[in-house]
Amino acid sequence: MASVSVANIGLQTGIKTDRKGSFSIEIANDTYLRFSYLGYQDKILRLDRIDDVEGGLEIIMKRRRKSLPQVTIKKALTPYQQDSIERREIYKDIFDYETEKSIQSPVTSVYQKFSKKHKNLRAFQEQVLEMERQKYVDSKYKVELVERVTKLEGEALADFMNAYPMEFKFARGASELEVDSWVRYNWAEYKKKKRLD
Repeated sequence: MASVSVANIGLQTGIKTDRKGSFSIEIANDTYLRFSYLGYQDKILRLDRIDDVEGGLEIIMKRRRKSLPQVTIKKALTPYQQDSIERREIYKDIFDYETEKSIQSPVTSVYQKFSKKHKNLRAFQEQVLEMERQKYVDSKYKVELVERVTKLEGEALADFMNAYPMEFKFARGASELEVDSWVRYNWAEYKKKKRLD
């Protein structure tokens, strides 16, 4: 190997191996040589007598095995995520509700489709899902953001946000920058309409 560091520990001298892995270094009887290379374990060789190296040396170095400790990175939950987890616990049965679709019990499927109880369950499930979607939109389309961009307050702020509701699909895929741009675009439209009125 080329560029292996070879050090005479006693004399505190050193050299690097050439492209062929050869080297020449001053030694005496009872010499310790250290061989080191990035990614390999250091090897220390003791030479009792100079005669031991007359035919040359063949040094075998072992790769250093590094095992990094396992690290788990957790991102803190947003207030929306915390609330959503709580809502999922509270309305677990509603979120999990599904109409049975079974060939083996078609009577049950028909009953669930037309019974008042199951119609009410489906309607309530849709209300809970809509509430969840709206909470998500609210977590992206924040009053603070609209206040900062528009400088509106109170009823004027509410009027603007009601005039330009954000769709769930857009909120779901939009970055913070895209939400900011969306508010700015609608604010410009809102001002144009106010001037026309």
